[in-house]
Amino acid sequence: MEAGSRATAALAMQARPAVDELAVLTDKQLYRELGTRLQAIGRDTDGSGRFDMIPGHLLEEYGAPNETQTLGERFFGRLKQHIYEIKDDPLVKASVEENMGKTRGALAASVAVSLVAGMGLAPAIAAVIGALVVKKMLLKAEK
Repeated sequence: MEAGSRATAALAMQARPAVDELAVLTDKQLYRELGTRLQAIGRDTDGSGRFDMIPGHLLEEYGAPNETQTLGERFFGRLKQHIYEIKDDPLVKASVEENMGKTRGALAASVAVSLVAGMGLAPAIAAVIGALVVKKMLLKAEK
């Protein structure tokens, strides 16, 4: 296994518990979580390098749930085109194909790692977006 593959596998192992926890949330809850993490990072970047970031203040300090949800939806909407563009990257394709038969969590972790490596997103943000992308892809595939 080459160094890049080992690094990607190590990041996916770090991401997996966080995205497994996020995968059970509804879309609204994921958008709120994304908005809350964005607000938290705007105040203090501590924890943004972790996939399992826990904001350091009371959730109410980041805004009302509908405000954080709207922020998360807008941020996801702005990134959506870029997210779908990186799906053609050979490393991303290999990682997704490798994890396709596995659980949603493994696939979401793979997407999160790709967002960190390919777009330079903070792991705390990439974890939520990875969960959203997989949820939306699976919902489309199931319909």
